[in-house]
Amino acid sequence: MRVILFDIWAKHKLERTFGHIDVLFFNPLKYISSHEMKSTDALVKAFLARSPEMLEFLSDVKALLRQEYFDVLAAHQNPFPPEWLIQEGGGVTKVLGCFDDPQATYTRTLPAMVAYQGAYYCSPSFSHDRLTKDVFRDFGINNTHWFPLAQNEFSQEHMKNVENSWNKRESLVAYVGKCYGSKVDRLALINAEFGRGFRLYGRGWPLGGLAGFVGPLRGRRFLPRVVRGISDQERKELYLRSLIGFNLHLGDEAEVGNMRTYETTSYGMLLLCDRGGCNVHEDIFEPDVEAIYYGSVDEAISIINRCFSDRTYAVNIARNGYERAKTTYNYDKVMLDLFEWAGNIPNAH
Repeated sequence: MRVILFDIWAKHKLERTFGHIDVLFFNPLKYISSHEMKSTDALVKAFLARSPEMLEFLSDVKALLRQEYFDVLAAHQNPFPPEWLIQEGGGVTKVLGCFDDPQATYTRTLPAMVAYQGAYYCSPSFSHDRLTKDVFRDFGINNTHWFPLAQNEFSQEHMKNVENSWNKRESLVAYVGKCYGSKVDRLALINAEFGRGFRLYGRGWPLGGLAGFVGPLRGRRFLPRVVRGISDQERKELYLRSLIGFNLHLGDEAEVGNMRTYETTSYGMLLLCDRGGCNVHEDIFEPDVEAIYYGSVDEAISIINRCFSDRTYAVNIARNGYERAKTTYNYDKVMLDLFEWAGNIPNAH
């Protein structure tokens, strides 16, 4: 089986094998901008305006689909004007990744789905009372697959580093992420409680990382921290020495299962995560056994204090979460599951 995967995070034209499946990674950002990919409307406008970058991208894809045989075309984020993909995509099975739903459902997912036979999503919950697969089914999208956003590979060196870290972890809460609206309010409360015991980093925070200082001017809480980005190596070192990985999502008990959900546990930190809609978080990591979930920031603070005072309790849960991540949420497994699902979509051609 052969797959072409359009992935904005991948090395362009990297080839890799997952089990019995050969995959060619194709990075559309080598041609078109991330701004254009934020909405189907922007992609169509670039196509209709005959943008040289868009036309070059589509020409190269068309040539590749004619030169090589692929069973599946997968796109982690849609890079195509839908009508072009319908006309030029041939008989290959096409599946679309929905990584930012529910926020992107009406701007990116639904307008593009007419060109695809299936959708794979990262958050099993769409809102506090609706599952993503049920919402998609309401729109006529019947071939769906939950794709855990797990990007970690468990090399021998990585597993050795985690095993050597259990007794060396400091009483730290770690969070690495971007600056998004209501998230800042919750991060500000954690920062106010734990100060330097809360290690907060993230790339692209506005005002050179000073956005938290002007929060009150924008109706947000005051967050007196300069938030800077860190290198991949610094992030790994932080995760290996921190006891707790703090996680939160943009929605309020709505979506769940961002990349941090799996990254935290794969480095052996205790995952402290907000709850998702329909209690689906319980299916990702078992509550109080493999992770701990909170319903409010006050509850999260209480949990952190307990974990700092009872390290055995915290490390036991962290170990369980790590073992679950290693067996269920390793990169090779989730990718293989995705492609096998896509390859088995009935009547796709």
